Amino acid sequence: MLYTGDEMGFMIKWDISSVVEKLALLTPIEQEDENSSPEAKKVASKKATFFTGLNDETSKIKFGSDDIILIQRWKAHEDLINQVSFVPELGVIASCSFDCNVYMWDKETLKQCGSLVLGTGSASSNEISQFEKNKYAKIWQIKIDKKSRFINDCNEAGEMLE
Repeated sequence: MLYTGDEMGFMIKWDISSVVEKLALLTPIEQEDENSSPEAKKVASKKATFFTGLNDETSKIKFGSDDIILIQRWKAHEDLINQVSFVPELGVIASCSFDCNVYMWDKETLKQCGSLVLGTGSASSNEISQFEKNKYAKIWQIKIDKKSRFINDCNEAGEMLE
């Protein structure tokens, strides 16, 4: 399965098993550029196996529209989704968006099962007790340095204007 997010705040679950099966047919081929420097060749030798497919024209792998199947699409956020990740420790899919929310989704039912909430106040002991009962919940203490954030934003803006 592949989980993606889009610019409208929708999450999409895809079945890509056919693509994975076809990719498994590819042959690993060592690639080396004759013009590379000795340093680049040293680095490349440590991680330079590329999966480029078979060498003759008749053996190319083709993907069709039936290789990628849309399983489900649902409204997850109010703005563009900029990250989707699988959290193996919890068995959930996490998504974050420009709507400033992070949500956790059960990978089987695709129902929301948690969220990361950024707050400014302190919680009462009763609220913390209720929160800790949720197996997907974790209390975070995040300190935001607003001054350095502002300075970074000003620096970035200045670079754009140069």
